[in-house]
Amino acid sequence: MLDIGSKITQLRKAKNWSQGELAEKIEASRAIIDKYERNENLPSVEMVIKMAKAFAVSVDYLLGEGEYASYDKETTRRLQDIEKLDPTTKTKIFDIIEPTYGMLKQGRPTEYDNLLLYKIPKLLILSHKHKNHQKSLP
Repeated sequence: MLDIGSKITQLRKAKNWSQGELAEKIEASRAIIDKYERNENLPSVEMVIKMAKAFAVSVDYLLGEGEYASYDKETTRRLQDIEKLDPTTKTKIFDIIEPTYGMLKQGRPTEYDNLLLYKIPKLLILSHKHKNHQKSLP
């Protein structure tokens, strides 16, 4: 059975919102938010979309279903951006990320690791976008 209620509660509390504040943001009543959180009512598709937007997560994430259900919206967007890159660029990005990710898993991130993990991949993507933009110019 779908347990959307606990996900709504978790996301709402992470934003430090009351049920009333969430209700206001999605144009619903506080009482219906309470029923959603206790799994007494399931939200309509329209309400799920409104909540996903309010929480800045994907519908998949909110429902806990789908390929990217465990990822927040920003992580999903980044993965989709990487997936669109040419194979050579993707390989370069993963060649940079994999050793750093291993260090992070071992609990030894350094400033250099953070640079490799966050800054360089972003620069590669920006460079790739710039290169493609240059190709489209007359």
